[in-house]
Amino acid sequence: MANYKVLTATNQVKVGIGRLCSITVSSTSSGTITIYDEAQGGTTAVVLATLTPAAGSHLYFGEDGLSLNKGLYVVIANTMSVTIGYK
Repeated sequence: MANYKVLTATNQVKVGIGRLCSITVSSTSSGTITIYDEAQGGTTAVVLATLTPAAGSHLYFGEDGLSLNKGLYVVIANTMSVTIGYK
């Protein structure tokens, strides 16, 4: 079972080994999102390069999700409300 977190700004979602399961965009106004495999807000280990999704977009990465080794750090620019599914 996945956990979730609703974000409207940059946030460290998880520290340590985990999986990114899904991204659901509720609303956006020219917002972008970038996902990193980082434990302390770093921006070196890119998991998903900068995306500019439309409101109502849903990305599902399968039952196992995308593997993370250090953590799940989400950078949001401009205006966006997004739900992150993770394990």
